[in-house]
Amino acid sequence: MAKKSRTTKTKATSKNKKTPKQNKKQKDLVWLFLKIFFVIALISVLVYYMSKANNTMVVNKQEQVQIEENIIDEEATIEETDGCENNGELEQIKEVKRERITYTNLEIPKWKTTTTQQQIKNIGYTSSYNTTYGMPNWVAYELTRSEAVSQEAKRTDKFMPDPKVVGKSASNSDYKGSGYDKGHMAPAADMKWSKQVMEESFYFTNICPQAPGLNRGAWKELEEKIRLWAIRDSALVIICGPLFTKEPIQYISDTQVAIPDAYFKVVCSPYTDEERAIAFILPNNKASKHPREYVVTIDSVEKMTGMDFLSQLPDEIENKVEQTSNYTLWE
Repeated sequence: MAKKSRTTKTKATSKNKKTPKQNKKQKDLVWLFLKIFFVIALISVLVYYMSKANNTMVVNKQEQVQIEENIIDEEATIEETDGCENNGELEQIKEVKRERITYTNLEIPKWKTTTTQQQIKNIGYTSSYNTTYGMPNWVAYELTRSEAVSQEAKRTDKFMPDPKVVGKSASNSDYKGSGYDKGHMAPAADMKWSKQVMEESFYFTNICPQAPGLNRGAWKELEEKIRLWAIRDSALVIICGPLFTKEPIQYISDTQVAIPDAYFKVVCSPYTDEERAIAFILPNNKASKHPREYVVTIDSVEKMTGMDFLSQLPDEIENKVEQTSNYTLWE
């Protein structure tokens, strides 16, 4: 009986005692917890010092910018005060310095010849409408960066006569079955900044008959590039319209809508550090080449149209940009 009792006690003791395998598992859990804690602590320290470093860099950058601005201001003040005998002159010069060169209606050309026109002002563009030809002589507008990127309005495709036109206007029936597109001079894609502006872009004071190969080819590609240029340069002025280079002038059958031989487009960037301007003449046929292939001087367009473009520019700048036909300046 005593022997049996010792055996029972031994079994009970061994039942409560942990095995080496269980001890190892417990140690592994402890180490895993410590490792996780260490990693979290390390990340927290790194985040703290990185944040502090970034804040220091921002402060230093702001200080650097402020120092540069102060230097510029001091240099400008030295230049301005040179030759000034009193504070009144200095204040006057400072007032002039704050003014920025701007142009009002820079895009509106002046006629050198007599022509038939009704100059009609809509919100997004101005048109010189010719009731004899059933289309505009020219369409001119300014395109700003904010207008070029706007998605405020959707395309309407509702072509209609301009209610401001006095007398006969072109209509949808004139184009039906003609084989010509109702081509926008000021593109609808430039007029997304207002619902009303979008609607007015479909007035026939902004429409000319264009060969599908032109309207959907190089003309469209040039319009897309001009939008990118407007975004880059902050604002552009654009003047475009039909060209009649052959006699007699052809008309769409049974209509009073003339068919141009070509189209011109004049583009000017007046607010960049160095003013730029460029012109294009595109044939009214399958014009599918890159726009650079249609570059001409503004002077040559003036001779063909009898118009004076960009007349508000200082003469020295106007003469320079109107003699230039360098597409690479715009790339």
